[in-house]
Amino acid sequence: MRPGANWNGAYTSKNVGSQAECISWCMSMFPTCAAVDYNIGDRVCFAFHMEHRPKFQPNKCCNRFEIYCNGT
Repeated sequence: MRPGANWNGAYTSKNVGSQAECISWCMSMFPTCAAVDYNIGDRVCFAFHMEHRPKFQPNKCCNRFEIYCNGT
């Protein structure tokens, strides 16, 4: 987890109740789920697929979770 960081360009988003639900939703809906950003304030989950490789940016509102790492 990277607290206070996020990416731009999420594939899709969903309102969820917790960080754990955010991760679970992405992994169950998208086989290529690579990471999620969880917005702490409004509890919105942003899903990212393997194709997304933007750079981290500081953002106090979000927690960044890397789910899959292929060594690149």
